[in-house]
Amino acid sequence: MRRYRRATRMSCTARAFNSWSKRFCRRFRDLIPQVTPAAQLAQAVEANVRWTVRQIMETPEGRGRLAEGRLKLAGAIYEIESGRVRFLD
Repeated sequence: MRRYRRATRMSCTARAFNSWSKRFCRRFRDLIPQVTPAAQLAQAVEANVRWTVRQIMETPEGRGRLAEGRLKLAGAIYEIESGRVRFLD
C-alpha cells in the first residue's frame, strides 16, 4: 500500500510540473526566437567543429607542436549542397 501511495504522489507531482511547463512554454513562445531544424543542424555542426579543434589544441601533443611551429590547425565545414568549404575563425 505504501508503494502505491508514494507512486501516486510522484505521479501527481510529475503531472503538475508537466502542466506548469506547458503553460510556461505557451506564454513565452513569442520571446524565444524560432530556429528551423536546418539552422539548428548548421549550428550543431559548427559547434562540433569548434569543440573538436579546441580538444586537439588542448592535448599535450597539440600544445607542443603548436609551440614548435609544426602544427597549424583550422576548423572547416564542407557544405554538400554547394560543394564549398567554409573555414571557421
